Amino acid sequence: MEINKIYCGSAFEVLKSFPDESISCCVTSPPYWNLRDYQMKNQLGLEKNFQEYLDKLCTIFDEVKRVLRKDGNCFVNIGTTFNSGVGRQDKSKYGGKSGIHCLRGGVSSLPTKCDCMIPERFALAMVERGWIKRRTIIWYKPNCMPSSVSDDFTLDFEYIYRFVKSNDTQYWTNKKTLQCVNKKPPGIHGIEGQDWEWIDCPNCKGTTKYNIKDRPEIYSEDTGDRSRVQDGLDHRLNRNAGDEPCKRCKETGKIKYNFWSGHDYWFEQQFEPLREGSLERCKKDLELRKKRGGLLQRKDSTVQQMKAESHINSGKYLESIIEKMENNGRNMRSVWKIATKGYSGAHFATFPEELPLRCIKAGCPKEICSKCGLPRVKIIKNKFVGSSLKRGSIEVGKGEESRGGVYNLPDRFVDKEFVDYTNCNCGEEFHPGIVMDIFCGAGTTCLVAKKLNRSYIGIELNPEYVKMAEERIKKELGELF
Repeated sequence: MEINKIYCGSAFEVLKSFPDESISCCVTSPPYWNLRDYQMKNQLGLEKNFQEYLDKLCTIFDEVKRVLRKDGNCFVNIGTTFNSGVGRQDKSKYGGKSGIHCLRGGVSSLPTKCDCMIPERFALAMVERGWIKRRTIIWYKPNCMPSSVSDDFTLDFEYIYRFVKSNDTQYWTNKKTLQCVNKKPPGIHGIEGQDWEWIDCPNCKGTTKYNIKDRPEIYSEDTGDRSRVQDGLDHRLNRNAGDEPCKRCKETGKIKYNFWSGHDYWFEQQFEPLREGSLERCKKDLELRKKRGGLLQRKDSTVQQMKAESHINSGKYLESIIEKMENNGRNMRSVWKIATKGYSGAHFATFPEELPLRCIKAGCPKEICSKCGLPRVKIIKNKFVGSSLKRGSIEVGKGEESRGGVYNLPDRFVDKEFVDYTNCNCGEEFHPGIVMDIFCGAGTTCLVAKKLNRSYIGIELNPEYVKMAEERIKKELGELF
């Protein structure tokens, strides 16, 4: 198998030539059913009914599952088709550019205008064939194409499904020693300080993480009355170890914390700004503060808040918040707002680069040991810090540009500190993970994979698209590197 290459041929036939468990991540988008005729023999999408289309598509993904590593990921972008209620029309009537023809057709088993629910049927079929569906991602297109439909809403999103093939732990990582092993470690039965350590029990030492049903005076099972919940929380924050029995620590106040974590598949956590638009507003406020000489007015300031104003006026507070939002933020959500982008080449269905970029960063390791095959896992340490300011009305300068409280952090902000990547200690070289796109098209997935220092393999049936993708990758990577 040759990497960093786009193979020309049928996806099913080319995949059969690849060795088992050789691919780290698959990011692809198959031709949608009954929408376009790409004028290629044995092309996917022209089947007489969607069941035949789904059977053929899932058979191809059976081969993807075979060549995917046990810790691999598979991201599939797939769209739906609406039933026209009529047979397929004369192709010449719906001719498009470069020999691509749009189709109109339907199935008699569904009412006219009915959504054929291709993505949902595909996801169910994949699970029935042994895949594990982990997430449905909504690709929201803020600049979607205008629709001529007048009796329904404009469709401005598509589905991206994330599948994995493993439900068993493949390897374990140690947050303290940064080890990565493929044999189950001793954990809390191992060496103190190396495999585990003592920490305060989260059930009874300074947190609110406890079951309020254990306190009948603040919770009624019959009525669900929580009127005294806050009193109970306040009591728990100030309690002594012997006030209530704690089943977790058995009244010792300490529990064993295991440094080892198991991984059923490879996944690197991705982050986004804490609140939508908050990062942009922070940057705008910082520019405004610098422009006005750092002036700040605060309404109803307390003594503690006034003590922080010298630090705030300097702009350092906002700079630190911006840095945290850019580097940390919150765990990435499953609705991705990504605008579509055109491509000057002769391909009508081109990914915006941001879409495969997110999939690859989350689903394909940067480095894999050439000896043991273990990937290097990113270790992140969570540190809880309080915000410098409480929620309130804040004005920067005066006039219409003033705004209130837009850059405050929550009371308990999680500062995520990157520690390092794990190491298997084999002493051998590492090679990048391999990203595969079995319906390569214009080569966007392959291009992004190479930009992220991963290897790639593409498969495309149309030789013109293969040539176009190769020239695009060569041109853009030449300019980049």
